Amino acid sequence: MTEQRTDQLLRLLDVAASPDPAFVASTAAILQPRVRAARSADRRPFARLRTDLRLATHLLVSRTRAPRGVLVAVLGLLLLALLAGLIALAGAINHRPIANGSLILALHGQLRVIDPEHGSTRVIGPPGEQATQVSRSPDGQLVAYWRPDPAGDQLMLMGIDGGNRHRVAANVAITAGPGPGQWSPDSRFIAVEVKFEGASRILVVDVETGAGRFVTPVASSAHWPLWSPDGRWIAFRRDTDPYTRVLSIIRVDGSEMRDVSGHLDAGVQVDGANSWSPDGRWIYFPADPWVFRTNVATATSTRLTWEHYQAAAPALSPDGMLLAYIISTPSNWDLYVANSDGTGAHRVLNDASDNGWSADGRFVLSRWIPSDQPGGLALVSPDGSGYRLVVPAEQACPDRTTGCDVDWGQPRP
Repeated sequence: MTEQRTDQLLRLLDVAASPDPAFVASTAAILQPRVRAARSADRRPFARLRTDLRLATHLLVSRTRAPRGVLVAVLGLLLLALLAGLIALAGAINHRPIANGSLILALHGQLRVIDPEHGSTRVIGPPGEQATQVSRSPDGQLVAYWRPDPAGDQLMLMGIDGGNRHRVAANVAITAGPGPGQWSPDSRFIAVEVKFEGASRILVVDVETGAGRFVTPVASSAHWPLWSPDGRWIAFRRDTDPYTRVLSIIRVDGSEMRDVSGHLDAGVQVDGANSWSPDGRWIYFPADPWVFRTNVATATSTRLTWEHYQAAAPALSPDGMLLAYIISTPSNWDLYVANSDGTGAHRVLNDASDNGWSADGRFVLSRWIPSDQPGGLALVSPDGSGYRLVVPAEQACPDRTTGCDVDWGQPRP
């Protein structure tokens, strides 16, 4: 029955129109969910644009002729809505949240959590902890750090909220090595360089049990551990004698140790293990005065940085596409980004260090130390389009002559 015939029948009844309460209730029950869904849809991006587009399409194809002024007004509203939608889309792309969680900083022995979006900070852990060499798990839940103790250095774990603080690797008497802990990709284990009975070794700690076990043998002087993407291998610098340093890998159970750096130029020695490509094919490492990568399968290394410039601190982006590193200048270091094979190198920030990438690959974390202002911790765009200061120097790294004890859950140089 058409709407017109229904209307005619109602008029012929000539009775008072008082709807049945049961009919009202059942109708409301049917319509309310639809109204809520419509309101929710209206709050979504570009909802107004879709509504205006439907209205304009209806008027243009409808058999009923609309006045010219109405059509012009509707089309104008449509264009304005389209422009507003494009502006909103650009804003969303440029200001989408950083998908890497909080920065963890140790300043004067005090642990701080920094929000990289807004620069807000909060203190975690007890006062007087004397925390150093801080690292954060890739899942953003745990913080590891060293604290001194008369009986020996202690490796500590704590939730990022400051809770569940406890010691791990208490089953061995060790002294902290020079670098922070390196987390396995699944956040289950930490590899640390330690001194044990006078030898530098790699210790792997199970986060769940707290137990530590040595991976490298006593006879090998091991430094700067780095996990493979599948968590089955650890790369490290091995000192075969006081004058020879090579890049080696070893299985997590301590088996199948082998050298992978291959032949380097005369006098060039490996400084550490910095980045492992996501496909497991390459390891990136510094060997003064250049940056190299080695093919793990063939143990063949290739120099990636310019011959007449000193380069250091290589860090590969999480997707394996870009490489950040620093180049020495007469007064400081400058931050560069290149393709993963070393081509297309370009400077992205003067007077800046390389503290590794964000997990989404959008930024390089840098300690920016210009000569004409205090600087601080900055997020740098790898395309060279600019930087954003997160925390001023006095709140993060007030001493210009020393490094910044900060971590973002990614392998850092």
